Amino acid sequence: MPPSAKQFNTPDDLALQLDRQGTDLVVRWNWSADAIRRAKGGLLSIWDGDNLPQSHTLDANELRTLSVSYSPASDHVVFRLAVFGYDEQNVAERVLVFTALRSSVSTNDRTLKIPN
Repeated sequence: MPPSAKQFNTPDDLALQLDRQGTDLVVRWNWSADAIRRAKGGLLSIWDGDNLPQSHTLDANELRTLSVSYSPASDHVVFRLAVFGYDEQNVAERVLVFTALRSSVSTNDRTLKIPN
C-alpha cells in the first residue's frame, strides 16, 4: 500500500492521501477541511510516468463528497489537488507514489473513476 501524505491533523489540512485498491490508487482528502468547505472548486492534476499530465476539474460538491480512483499506466505517479476558494484563498497539496501496474478493482458510489 502506498504511503499516505499525512493524516487528518487539523481542520485546515487537505490531508491528501492515497490508498490502494488492487493496483488502482484511490485519492482521498479531508472533506471537513476549511478550504474544502469554503471551496468554489478544485483541480486534480495527475502526472503518470512520461505521459502528458491530466487535469480534472472538480466542483464544490465533488470536493466535499467524492474520492477519485485512478488506474496508473506507470509505476511513478504524482497527484496534486488545488482548491480554489471564493475568498481567493487557494490551497494545494501534492503526493508522489511508486506503484505496480494496474489490475481490476471495485469502487463504491462515492469514488469517481478516472481513466489514464
